[in-house]
Amino acid sequence: MDMNQEKVRKIIGDHKRFISPDQEPYGYYIFQDSPAPEEIELYFEKLNYAVSHAESLIRQAFGDGQAFYDYIFKNFDYDKKIASVPENFSSEMKLKLLHCYEEMHQIHNPEQMFQKLRFDSFVLHDHQIGAYLSGDFMFGNFIEAVWDENWNLQYSWIC
Repeated sequence: MDMNQEKVRKIIGDHKRFISPDQEPYGYYIFQDSPAPEEIELYFEKLNYAVSHAESLIRQAFGDGQAFYDYIFKNFDYDKKIASVPENFSSEMKLKLLHCYEEMHQIHNPEQMFQKLRFDSFVLHDHQIGAYLSGDFMFGNFIEAVWDENWNLQYSWIC
């Protein structure tokens, strides 16, 4: 169930580590059709905590970041990808790819990558908190992070 956008907006404000609830795809929800009122309250408590501790939570999920950095910047030859954009891609898609390419060229190490990561989603599922972390330079990729109800990182991996 999607969470109330106004309430999400009020909690995250203009925090640079969270996408706006107005962006698509919408990433603020409880993974349930009809959550109980106390689950909705728990969701907003967890979101409040995440906003207050965003830097440390992202750092915890990112670690030293070398493996994530290598995955994005060494395993893919974006210069070739940009040069070989299919003709049938829309102008909007081509602009997004160009923006991604420009953002990538501003990142030269894992620490710079860490500084640009943000929560693209925030999900509550069976008292676990899940999030996708990404940035404009990660076109189509994200880091999935899952914490237990006490904010102990269960895992993080890149997709």
